[in-house]
Amino acid sequence: MTSSTRIFWLAFSASCVIFFAPLAVEEPRGLGLDKLIHSAIFAVLYLLAIRAYASYQTRVVIFLCAYAYAIEIVQGTLLSTRRFDYLDIVFDVFGLLVVVLAISFRNALRQK
Repeated sequence: MTSSTRIFWLAFSASCVIFFAPLAVEEPRGLGLDKLIHSAIFAVLYLLAIRAYASYQTRVVIFLCAYAYAIEIVQGTLLSTRRFDYLDIVFDVFGLLVVVLAISFRNALRQK
């Protein structure tokens, strides 16, 4: 296991602790700091994942999108102090896609 792989799985594990901790989160519905945190975590997870799994970028995107959905399913069904919020999924994927597009744009500029 490379150091990049270890760092990704450590960050992934830390995100599990954050998302699955049975803490009461009283965030108003809609946009807020919670959504920014979701986007930032998924942006960082994607950056770390593509360093660890560079040849599997599509699979990384699919894995992280599935993780975003799984977080909300667990929060909505298994954690009485949390709730399902579809906007969390939207902002998870948004954070991920911002980085995907930024990297694609950077790579396109490098080719010119």
